[in-house]
Amino acid sequence: MTLLKTRTKGIRQKLVPKKRTAVAVADPKENTVPVKAVYMMTDLEGVAGVEDWDPRHRDDATTAKGVYDRAEMQRLLTGEVNAAVEGLFAAGVKEILINDAHGAGRTILSEELLAGVKLVQGVSRPCWLPGLSTRFDALIQVGKAPRKC
Repeated sequence: MTLLKTRTKGIRQKLVPKKRTAVAVADPKENTVPVKAVYMMTDLEGVAGVEDWDPRHRDDATTAKGVYDRAEMQRLLTGEVNAAVEGLFAAGVKEILINDAHGAGRTILSEELLAGVKLVQGVSRPCWLPGLSTRFDALIQVGKAPRKC
């Protein structure tokens, strides 16, 4: 148990036991392996602001409302992916491979992605996690379908 000394207005207070928490916090002084390559899996549902399933399968999918809803969902997903990318680059990550894993794999707006990432899109994806290998130090996920929308 670690004891802390506290002072108030020059008067020495008694020693107080330091409270322990269940949260594990990494000590930056410890030797840690830096994360340099990250695999990012994405899904449309689960993104902030997306409160319904992909509208492509709704009765109004080809109407202005259906097309607008889909475009808005794509914009929200791309924004969250870019936010994650910014954070990863700021943390020192050098390589990011993004798997557009929603449906047919054409949900992320590739023209709006931040530079420096690689993107796997389309129905020709050979497997669920294309490109995933041991070269990646971490796997993260942006969005994920909840049990019910």
